[in-house]
Amino acid sequence: MNQTNKLVNKIKDLEIESSNKDKSDDNSQTTISNLTEDNLDEYLANVETDEHSKELLQKYLAKKTNNKKP
Repeated sequence: MNQTNKLVNKIKDLEIESSNKDKSDDNSQTTISNLTEDNLDEYLANVETDEHSKELLQKYLAKKTNNKKP
């Protein structure tokens, strides 16, 4: 019975953590929904991704910057 109570308490704690995490995700979604063409490059430069995706983003941003120059 004691192990069951511990397990139930752990599940409750995880649900609370998950709920708090969902709330913070909602804030990031708000930020993403407010993106414009002007701040998209800045967002992409600072977004957290894996190494491969980060390299691709950097190449994209460099190419985009080079294409903007007259």
